[in-house]
Amino acid sequence: MKYQNVLKSYCRCLENKRFMYDFYDEFLGSDPEIAKKFELTNFSRQVQVLEEAILMMIYFARNPKLAGKDLVHLSDRHSINDLNIPDHHYDIWLDCFLKTVKKTDPEWSEELEDLWRNALELGIDYFKSNRG
Repeated sequence: MKYQNVLKSYCRCLENKRFMYDFYDEFLGSDPEIAKKFELTNFSRQVQVLEEAILMMIYFARNPKLAGKDLVHLSDRHSINDLNIPDHHYDIWLDCFLKTVKKTDPEWSEELEDLWRNALELGIDYFKSNRG
């Protein structure tokens, strides 16, 4: 039930069409190494992928046994064998994402931040453990 509040928060954020672009502005501005990884990115497509990935991570937090093939695929894509995303980039990603949610969700609270952080950390831990 607690992740239902995260899902509601996410829906409120997605009402703002700039939400994901604001996140990427924050994320890419956080570290030149991260910005370099996105130099050739089609951001229209990237935003769609991230919107779906966040949903997958929320559902994964609700029931980790349901790590579907899409989450496995995303994890494989970010592994050492493909994009080779270092662990510390996930930590930066999380901080930037939560900062963007905080700016966007009018119902933001410390309790909601804890729920968001917990939900996304479960998915991030899954990605880190499957780095290869």
